Amino acid sequence: MRRFPLNRSLSSRRDAGFTLIELIVSLILLATLMALMPSTLTLSKRAWETAFALGSRPDRTAILSFVEQRLSEALPLLETDVDGNSGIAFLGTAQSIRFVAPLSNGPHGGGVYRMELGLRSIDDATRAFLGLRLVPFSRSTAVASAPAAIYDRRLIEGVEAVQFRYFGAATLSDNAIWSSEWSSANRLPELVELQIVMQDSEKKPAQTLRVELRLRSRA
Repeated sequence: MRRFPLNRSLSSRRDAGFTLIELIVSLILLATLMALMPSTLTLSKRAWETAFALGSRPDRTAILSFVEQRLSEALPLLETDVDGNSGIAFLGTAQSIRFVAPLSNGPHGGGVYRMELGLRSIDDATRAFLGLRLVPFSRSTAVASAPAAIYDRRLIEGVEAVQFRYFGAATLSDNAIWSSEWSSANRLPELVELQIVMQDSEKKPAQTLRVELRLRSRA
């Protein structure tokens, strides 16, 4: 005579679905995760602010490495100005540069940001610094200029002057040359050069950073 295990029906019942206790535990875990989401965004912003407290350190290697990485990842995205004109989101002058690049740990978390890098002054020209302005990217420059979305950071203190140069061809028919400005509506430059002159330049010579941009045409 064949005998069947007594616990077979209990095992089948266990595999049929969640028990009440398992369901309650799952709901508690889900509620906990949802409650932690605002804290995660706050921690991301704090991590961003802490990272840029490094700007006052004598060793500027980390800051320059950050600048190099962001410039190399500049994206040829289009933006529309208040007049409805479309063009690539990149503008370079001798004193500043504006571009769009991804940032994994920004003030609003990971995403694409509009970045403006240049010389800023605190009270007068004798207290200048290399500053970075961040705005979450929008294809409309009117939306991107909302005051609540702007984040300013001091990268390097005690800067006397900055000088940007750009190498590339503004159009396919042009030859690639070095220029102190870049305003092409369709292409990124091939190279961006940044020279930083410190106020105590006798002790600290000018530092030059030359970055190759990976994407050079309109997306």
